[in-house]
Formats: sequence, structure tokens, C-alpha cells
Amino acid sequence: MDPKLYVCALAGDMFRLRQLISGDEHILESSETVNSNGNNILHISAIYGHVNFTREVLSLKPELSSELNEAGFSPLHLAAAKGHLGIKLLLAVDPDLSSLKDKHGQLPAHAAAMKGSCPPLENRIGVVGFLMGLEEVQSMVNEGDCSGNTALHLAAARNLREPLPGS
Repeated sequence: MDPKLYVCALAGDMFRLRQLISGDEHILESSETVNSNGNNILHISAIYGHVNFTREVLSLKPELSSELNEAGFSPLHLAAAKGHLGIKLLLAVDPDLSSLKDKHGQLPAHAAAMKGSCPPLENRIGVVGFLMGLEEVQSMVNEGDCSGNTALHLAAARNLREPLPGS
């Protein structure tokens, strides 16, 4: 990945992103838009919860939202795992992302449920509850990952003991 693009995504710097694009309007098209872990700039933005930067990237290249990194995670998986409630932005572009499985057969709801003590409990509960309330996910609530674990199994294993909203 172009180091300037990486730093821009890491900081969520929309001004710098626009500068880079004005200097090279095809910068998001090149094969050098992923880092050594297979993360594109949307993965990086999702990890850090840069909502405005994510919105900008999605308006320019929405197909980045469904790309999986080398670990098999989409930007939505990463945002959910970090408890970023701004994930709704990713779903506005493509509601089917909530049912996109990683290479382990896990949904973004699984990723949100699995994270132990970090991020804060209320964020994880909110993300899990939001994702599991989506119509696209409701039919898969009891579907397990490659090991047969549902999001509820993973939450229980990680001591996510608070009730989900609406429970």
C-alpha cells in the first residue's frame, strides 16, 4: 500500500485523502491499495472507527466494503469486533455485508460477540444487538461458525453476560 494512503487511513484524514486523489485520481484503483496483511484503507478506517473517512471512501469505492483481508475479515467484521457503532454506515452501502462470513464461517455478529474485555461492554452489546436484529441476520442467528459456535456461544465464552438490547 502506498505509505501516504496508509497513514491517511490510519489517521482518518479526509483532507489528505482528497489531496492524494486530486494528485492521482486512480490511486484507489491500483493494486497497491492493500498492506501486507491484506487490509485495504477501508479495513484500516473500520478498525479505528473513522466514520467520516469511511463515508468518504465508500462514496468513492464502495466495493472495498466486501473485500476480505488475509485473515478473512471484512471491514464490517473489524468494526464490529472493535465495538464501533458506526458500522451502520457500512451496511447502508450494502446490507448483505451483515451476512458475509469470514474464512472461519463467522458473521460480523460473531466478531462482535467474541471480543473479551475490549472494547467496552456496552459497545459490544450494542453492536451484537444491532447486528442480530437485522433481517438479513435473523435467519442466521442460530447458525454456527466452522466450529459450530453461534454468536451467543461466543459471547458466553467471552463472559458477555449483560442481556442484549430487546432481550
